[in-house]
Amino acid sequence: MSSPFLQPDNKAVLQRVLYKDICRRYGGDLNEKQASRLMKTVDYYVVEVYRVHGNKNIQFLNKEVLETVLPDYMAYLERQERSVTRSVVSDIEEGSAAAADSASGSTHEPRREIQDIDNAFTALQSQRQEVKTRPIMKDFQISLSEEPPLSMDVFERMKREREGIVVVPAQTTNTFVEASDSFLHGSKKAQEDTEFLFAEQERKKLERRANITLPVPPDMRAIYEQSSSQKGMTPNSAAANPTVVERSTLANLPQAILTKEPEVMAYRETETNLFLYSGDRDWVSNTTETRYSFTTVFDPAGLPGATPYYQTPTVPTRFRNIVRIEFIKAIIPGEGLDPLITKSSSTAYTANANMNALSFPYIQVRIPELETNSFGTNQGITTSFALIQYDANWINDSSLGAQRGYLAMIPKFMKCQKVFTTPLSTLQRLTVQLQRPDGSLLSTALDTLDIQTIYPSIAVNTDVFTGVGAVTNTVYKRDTAVDLSGSSYYWIRTNNYFNAASFSIGDRVLLKNIAWSSWTPLNPAGNQLNQLTNIIAFLQRSSGHILVSVGIVRGTGADTVFSDTPLQGYANAFLVRGDFPDPNATATLGVFTPNSPAGIADDPLAQAGSAANYLLANPVTSGRVLNQSRQVHVAFRVITREFDSTGILRPDNL
Repeated sequence: MSSPFLQPDNKAVLQRVLYKDICRRYGGDLNEKQASRLMKTVDYYVVEVYRVHGNKNIQFLNKEVLETVLPDYMAYLERQERSVTRSVVSDIEEGSAAAADSASGSTHEPRREIQDIDNAFTALQSQRQEVKTRPIMKDFQISLSEEPPLSMDVFERMKREREGIVVVPAQTTNTFVEASDSFLHGSKKAQEDTEFLFAEQERKKLERRANITLPVPPDMRAIYEQSSSQKGMTPNSAAANPTVVERSTLANLPQAILTKEPEVMAYRETETNLFLYSGDRDWVSNTTETRYSFTTVFDPAGLPGATPYYQTPTVPTRFRNIVRIEFIKAIIPGEGLDPLITKSSSTAYTANANMNALSFPYIQVRIPELETNSFGTNQGITTSFALIQYDANWINDSSLGAQRGYLAMIPKFMKCQKVFTTPLSTLQRLTVQLQRPDGSLLSTALDTLDIQTIYPSIAVNTDVFTGVGAVTNTVYKRDTAVDLSGSSYYWIRTNNYFNAASFSIGDRVLLKNIAWSSWTPLNPAGNQLNQLTNIIAFLQRSSGHILVSVGIVRGTGADTVFSDTPLQGYANAFLVRGDFPDPNATATLGVFTPNSPAGIADDPLAQAGSAANYLLANPVTSGRVLNQSRQVHVAFRVITREFDSTGILRPDNL
């Protein structure tokens, strides 16, 4: 079955479209020979296009024919026109005989006559040149005089003087010299008159703009002409000094007025420092972001939609017309990223090694919104914005073996920046990811934990927990001399085990959103409700708590077992210090004791109605903890382009 593309109807449509387009370009209709050539060209290319692209649809095939035939046929028309045009060589060879035959109307073949090449070229150039008369110079000078127009006689005289056309009669040499001197004197006088009229006109303009009357400057020509108007002047007269103006009139001068905005706008670049802190994210509700991968939103109030941008760090401003963004540095925690578990004996394990970010040759900083300005041998480097190396480190207490401090990482000997040739209108968000050389995050361990149960140390004793070895392996149990009516420590048990290197002794932690979905099976009321409210307010204080120790809590109810030693580098509980009074007020007692919750003594036996009883019997339904000492700080420099208004203001001392 024949293709619709090869049907005569389709060919006729193509020929008609091409004919109209070529006539429009050519500026007229085609003759019979040209139209026949067009039909043959279309038929040829239809067959060729179908032979090459026969499996394509008819729309594609028609488009290929149109794009191929049009330039080919237009080139044919150009060649035809060039072949008809008479050449210069034929004109030279035919000479005058051809011109004579053409004038007489003879139709016989012209006789070719070889002329001398120099004479022929000279004659050809003479025919091509046009003899043009020199145009008369017009007078475009604007008269500065406010007097009526001059008479035609004076106008003609001035015109001859400007053009330097002076008719010198046949006189003697002395007459010619006198005429020349007279002409020079008249020219100088006309020039002086013009300058004086221009100065007078400018003075009147200034008077109208400033609304003041300036003294009329003297006509210095009067010194030579002995004008009668200058005979009464005294030396050093103030009237001859146009700069003597009273101070009160300076406010009306043009210098005190803003000039019109120039047509060419002037801009200046402004540098702004941008700091991003991973701890500012909503770590209570947002469980997907970590300290090594978080997003910052700019000016969330101005963004459309109802997306909950409060779950990410926000910057309360928006940068506009950004021309360059530079990466300055990143401050990361010196925590152990991977646990290294070794054996000290056949049954004992230790995890003292700290495999932190310094175990890698570099750290990759990936910012998807800024694309990339680096290229490397792997996909991780190619998609990164900066490669950073160690610059400095610091710790708060070297005596704490688990305290690792912070590492300052910078792009050494490199300029990591994104330059926008056309300024970026605005930036809505910025995602920061710190990656290993293999492209994965520095650590997938969460810096937030979910709380399961809170154990007050006043109730951590053998009277409450009766299981075997319940409090044998911990020193953070009830001290009968200290835990009298309150708890000196609180055990915080988490839902999952965590790397002990992620929560180390000396770290500062924040606790939030501690609550119970219902007050069942116990319904606290009275003193018990006041105690619980006081304990929760203390644990959730904004200043946070210093982590005292990490350990293991296993079992439930009276069979719960406490241990201060992590299990192969992992733990599921940590301890914080209790609520103690000001030492200055209790120094006379000799022993510091914690405050009673809400001023009501807690029960060490965790009997019904006490805060300890409710905390042990009811695991919390919500509550999270964040390690503030494991957060990341990133610094950028943003350069924006702003309108420079200094170019349209004039200084006051002009």
